[in-house]
Amino acid sequence: MGTSTRYPGPRGGPWIRPRGSLTRSITPLRQAGSTTQSAARPPRQDVDTAIRTAVRKWQREGKPEEVAEAFVDALRSELRADPTAFDLVEVSARAGRRLVLQRHFVIS
Repeated sequence: MGTSTRYPGPRGGPWIRPRGSLTRSITPLRQAGSTTQSAARPPRQDVDTAIRTAVRKWQREGKPEEVAEAFVDALRSELRADPTAFDLVEVSARAGRRLVLQRHFVIS
């Protein structure tokens, strides 16, 4: 019986590639932290070492950047198709107003 991890967020369209890339990238990390099918559970320090080794390999191979780039590309594509998607314009405008107000009322 297989299991799958569900990640929240957009699905379909331009998001298929980055979500798949994320899943493929973290699978070795998850496997490094899981126990084997043998009855004996490895000592905690062995699991920690396996995780650290897997993370270093993942970083050396450029996986974090690859996954991030795929998500940025998907977001860019989504926003080109619908500039109001995710309410980013409204959220950014509110954040900008708060920043201006804070800056304006801060006494130096």
